[in-house]
Amino acid sequence: HITQVGVKFLSDALKENKGLCTINLSNNKLGRKGATYLAEALTCNDVLKAVNLSNTSLDDHGGEALANAASENSSLTQLDLSCNPGIRESGAHFVKTIRKTKQLKDLILKDTNVSSLTLRALADCRAVSSEPPILRSIVARLHRGDEALAAVDLSGKRDEFALTDSSAAVLSTILVESY
Repeated sequence: HITQVGVKFLSDALKENKGLCTINLSNNKLGRKGATYLAEALTCNDVLKAVNLSNTSLDDHGGEALANAASENSSLTQLDLSCNPGIRESGAHFVKTIRKTKQLKDLILKDTNVSSLTLRALADCRAVSSEPPILRSIVARLHRGDEALAAVDLSGKRDEFALTDSSAAVLSTILVESY
């Protein structure tokens, strides 16, 4: 497993990177310090488009550092922070980031402890991917003004399409705004 020590080496290299567009560091033990190192690298890297930090023991301090870095980064379009239950309050920093910058299109917060209120705010910013693909598809269609969307199956017959209470909250917010 890569820890904060290994991430320091990688982060130093990412500051000089001119070719690597995607990095997947999921399932490593990066923690707070590792997130801080990566955030420093993201502030001066203009090539990385996708960073996967799912299940990396991140907390709110690391989440806030990454949100601030994402607001300064001009190339990052996808950031996966899923499966990091230590991320709670820092979700609000991503709302500010997404409102400030338009390039971060895909912020994945599945299985974090970000509040449903913050998830709704992120959905309003059109960047949340913490919900099942079926909900993301519905939200995208609603934002495009797809008038053909007259019926929605929310039956939960198949696990991969099952929606949660937070999914219903996000959908209700978008429905009220769109129709």
